[in-house]
Amino acid sequence: MSIDLVTIGLITGITYGLLGIGITLIYRLSGTLNLAQGDIGAFGGAVVMLLAVRYGWPLPIALLVGVLGGAVIGGLTEIIVMKRLGNRSAVVLMVATLGVGQLVTLLRVSLPGVEPFAPFPTVINAPIEIGPVDLTGAESSALIIAPIVAVVVWWVLSHTTAGAVVRATAANREATRLAGIDASLVSTMVWVAAGAIAVVATTTAVPLRGGTAVALASVGPGLLLRGFAASAIGRLHSIPMTLVGGLVLGVGEAMAINYFTDPGVTNLVVFVLVVIGLARLPRQDSDDGTRVHDVGRPWSDWPSTMRVQIARFAPTVMTISAIVALPFFVTSAGNTFQLARLAVLVLIVAATTVLAGWSGQVSLAQYALAGIGAIVSARLIDAGATWETSLVGAAVVAAVAAALVALPTSRLRGSQLAIATLGLSVMAPAWLFRQGITGAEQVLEVPRVDFGVFDLVSQRAYYLFVVAVVAVMFLVLTVIGRRATGRRWRAVRDNERAAAAFGISAWRTRVAAFALSGGLAGLGGGLLAGLLVTFRRGEFTPEDSIEIVVMAVIGGLGSLGGAILGVVYVGALPAFFSDLSSLQLLVSGVGLLVLLMYFPDGLASIVRRAQAALAGPPRPRGHAEVSGERIDATAPATPLDGIVERLTLNVDRHRGGAAALSVVGIEVRFGAVAAVEDVDLTVRAGEIVGLIGANGAGKSTLLNAISGLQPARGRVELGGRDISRLGAERRARLGICRTFQDARLFPNLTVRETVLVAAATRERDSVMLDALVPAIWRGTERRLAERADAAIGLTGLSRFVNEPCAVLSTGTRRIVEVACLVASAGHVLLLDEPTAGLAQREVEQFPPILHALREHLGATVVIVEHDVAMLSHACDRLVCLEAGFVIADGPPEQVRHDPRVIESYLGPDAVAISRSGVVAADR
Repeated sequence: MSIDLVTIGLITGITYGLLGIGITLIYRLSGTLNLAQGDIGAFGGAVVMLLAVRYGWPLPIALLVGVLGGAVIGGLTEIIVMKRLGNRSAVVLMVATLGVGQLVTLLRVSLPGVEPFAPFPTVINAPIEIGPVDLTGAESSALIIAPIVAVVVWWVLSHTTAGAVVRATAANREATRLAGIDASLVSTMVWVAAGAIAVVATTTAVPLRGGTAVALASVGPGLLLRGFAASAIGRLHSIPMTLVGGLVLGVGEAMAINYFTDPGVTNLVVFVLVVIGLARLPRQDSDDGTRVHDVGRPWSDWPSTMRVQIARFAPTVMTISAIVALPFFVTSAGNTFQLARLAVLVLIVAATTVLAGWSGQVSLAQYALAGIGAIVSARLIDAGATWETSLVGAAVVAAVAAALVALPTSRLRGSQLAIATLGLSVMAPAWLFRQGITGAEQVLEVPRVDFGVFDLVSQRAYYLFVVAVVAVMFLVLTVIGRRATGRRWRAVRDNERAAAAFGISAWRTRVAAFALSGGLAGLGGGLLAGLLVTFRRGEFTPEDSIEIVVMAVIGGLGSLGGAILGVVYVGALPAFFSDLSSLQLLVSGVGLLVLLMYFPDGLASIVRRAQAALAGPPRPRGHAEVSGERIDATAPATPLDGIVERLTLNVDRHRGGAAALSVVGIEVRFGAVAAVEDVDLTVRAGEIVGLIGANGAGKSTLLNAISGLQPARGRVELGGRDISRLGAERRARLGICRTFQDARLFPNLTVRETVLVAAATRERDSVMLDALVPAIWRGTERRLAERADAAIGLTGLSRFVNEPCAVLSTGTRRIVEVACLVASAGHVLLLDEPTAGLAQREVEQFPPILHALREHLGATVVIVEHDVAMLSHACDRLVCLEAGFVIADGPPEQVRHDPRVIESYLGPDAVAISRSGVVAADR
């Protein structure tokens, strides 16, 4: 490896690291992946070139104006868009930056043009010789500017008061606000700095990538991906490591260019480094910032009148009628071709909206997967396969490709996964589609054939065939969404920890969702190939994949009807008015931002509101149709009233026998801090054990270690079986059920759906069976419905079955948790502060509930609580923790009077010890 090669790689890598530093700054502060970073840099670079080349401004002044322009756009993005969106999920904020990127691109292309091949101006024009290395002016400029900016950013963050404020805000925004620091202003300044850095990075990178106006126009997903790669290697946190990541990436690219004749190999190298960097990121739950979706009230809340039926079914009937009738009114071949293309896009967008809306993952590679499907279809036909067989092959190969991308990265948040898919969308047309396995022809052909009743040669017949296929796929997706698979996906999206406690593997769920979405995109690609008849490999660009996501968000994530609305809104106008070159950017950019800010659930939510207005007022909340009978829930009594009398299931009891749960030498450390250290705990079958201790004593951490949610050293045995190496979902299937202090459950699932998720704890999920086998032929759905309905009836929740968990009171959510415990039939229950947030009257009803769970369900209970008096009446034993150690274990009366417990936790105040003892003793 020559020193020239390494030097060029390092210089190029510095610019990538600089772009990554801007991405890292924003992500570190707000958790948002800024997909507009490259577009902001390209806009600033265009301003610099316009002023310096066309108008002859001095380069330093032009650079200053360009950097200021990037800073202004960055600041306006935070003020106008990010602040407006508030505490939306990271996925929604990331998608919003797509809209910003579209608008910034529109601004860039609206600037006055310069000569296409005019050289991009650089600070240093003459070549410089440094020892054995000869550097061009562009390389010298990058070598001087980029390190200086990177060092300045690092120094400001590490050694100044402003940097300390930024770090503190990133660590704890609320604490910073309480300290009197305007966290909002800090956020704005970080976005301003990131916008300025983007322009500096672009103006130093473009001269190294061609150095002309054409090269500047091509700045987009490719350069953005390199910034993301550097940031991922820096673990989206470290400024120095991000710069190192850029250097590694630059050297890797230089080596690929030197040793391989295929220029697309550089994008493969970037993709591999992105996946490696993402795989090294620390694991994080995906439920932080989950937003409650506007799913609307179920139609069962309305009376069954003609007006309601019209409001309910009119949009569907009108849509179907328009889709079928359009080709008979739009008769020209060109317009019918556009209709067929839009129909194919509906399928690809539906795959995206299901993936993002149901499982919380964002794919920026759906059109690349469609390209895989198109090429596979063409290759299979060329090999002698029938056309219908080629469509199946297209779907299968695209599904496998999607799964391979998801395997190493699906444990990450949906927004982080988007980086890997962006890498696939950049790498596929530049390298993958050019490999020998895809054939040597640059132009591929898929001839149309007669297919049953469809003579697919005509544009109208092909359109109707595509519509038929899309309709079948919509039906399949609808069925999946209503069965166990769809409920599992939405549960993982809403609350990954709670889903794992109900036996759901988040990793398997995400991979399955991604594979299904990829398969649908591949099928769409096969249909698109048949529509085009002949197509080039490079037609499936990253920009098209981004446009697919924009359509999905505008239509409404999670809504299949929204996929149609999004395609019509974003795709129809540019398709039929192609002479307006900027219309697509305007429609998608403005439309996306306006909808996210004012109608965050997309056009589908507007349709739902119109339907509700047409249907008239629904029944008051608390009325529900259950098995044909209306349940009146207007009674003011607490949901806890009467629950003990209803818990009358008969099961085998195992009281006082062998150990149901045994914990030996459990140790959990967070860095150098021991949260739990050398804890031994044995719980006999049918026993109720209470864990007490001060905040930070390690109680919840111990429950997490027992349930498998927290990696730990030591041994956990369930009924004598060592389960220490099993994940949380497998432990749940063996009978360990876990509840959480926040009782958040799954905000966007209804009560019945939530209990159905719990009822499926012991059941194996199957996407194929859910999609293809009618429910009447499957015992699984019947069993789940029976368990869920029984648990709902026993806990008195019938009047709440259609209510989303997000709108329930704390007390009602606690009863939903009890219903989930009943439905899951778990025999070891780990309860984390189940009375938190309840009124004292409701707290006093919990001991009988715990006894009912033990007596009627045969359950063994370990409960964490701060109400020692309540635990004293509910538990057989109390165990007190202090700083991760067990300091007392025995009968409640003994532990309450243990001097170590009094000193560590209870204190000498007798009132604190028996806060609710009088009332509880009277019961």
